[in-house]
Amino acid sequence: MVNVTLEGSRQIIVRLGEVTPAIRRAAVRRMDGISQHLATHAREHFEEFGLHVRTGDLRRSESALPTTEDSAGVHGGMLASQSLPYGPIQEFGGTIFPTHGQYLTIPLDEALTEAGVGRFTAREAEDAGYKTFIRGHIIYGVKDGILYPLFYLVPFVVIPPTPFVTPVLKANQEFVERELQAAVSEGIKDSDK
Repeated sequence: MVNVTLEGSRQIIVRLGEVTPAIRRAAVRRMDGISQHLATHAREHFEEFGLHVRTGDLRRSESALPTTEDSAGVHGGMLASQSLPYGPIQEFGGTIFPTHGQYLTIPLDEALTEAGVGRFTAREAEDAGYKTFIRGHIIYGVKDGILYPLFYLVPFVVIPPTPFVTPVLKANQEFVERELQAAVSEGIKDSDK
């Protein structure tokens, strides 16, 4: 059996009690800057992660998480895809199944805007002026005597991951570590006063 005796343990405990609150205060001061930095980096480098801006909703959703503090510690960071159902599937990938009906309807060129956003859904095609019918796995529409393929029908779609949050964290790891180390140093310095 090994016995360890720590000389001055009472002084160390008292000192930690002084330093810890000072470090937390410094971390709170630094966390807003860290959070803002992460969100700005995410918006500025969005397309570098392999994503294309269509509506801009996902990129606009990237924002600084307000700094909070509780008994577990200081919390902050970056919010992304709040209330956007496709955010997690972009980040992690996955399989999408239809929620209404048997098939997903994938819009083809005639049903898309130049930005690649659907101009109308398969259910709205008739209201958009197309007389529709299905052959095989394609919904066709006739408008002004011209036949257009409008939607491709599939039972599911596998979306590969296209991370847009993880690369931000990796690219800024050293920055975050420097800021947190600075918070610790500031806290120790402040507690000496």
